[in-house]
Amino acid sequence: MPPYLKDNIMTTYTRLIEKGKIEGKIEGKIEEKTQVVFKCFDQGIEIKMISNITDLPEKKVLDILKTSGKII
Repeated sequence: MPPYLKDNIMTTYTRLIEKGKIEGKIEGKIEEKTQVVFKCFDQGIEIKMISNITDLPEKKVLDILKTSGKII
């Protein structure tokens, strides 16, 4: 295999690995914020305050709670 082709393949592979790591970190942060939303809601904290705590828009907080079945 020519060196330039091998380098190109390795560069592409490295990019895919890095992309996977970034996506994993994003998914982890989303899951973490979702758990905070649940804990706050279960403690009776208002949606607006949960939004402030998590830096998520109120609509997103409501969507998370609706999707989980915690509110209708």
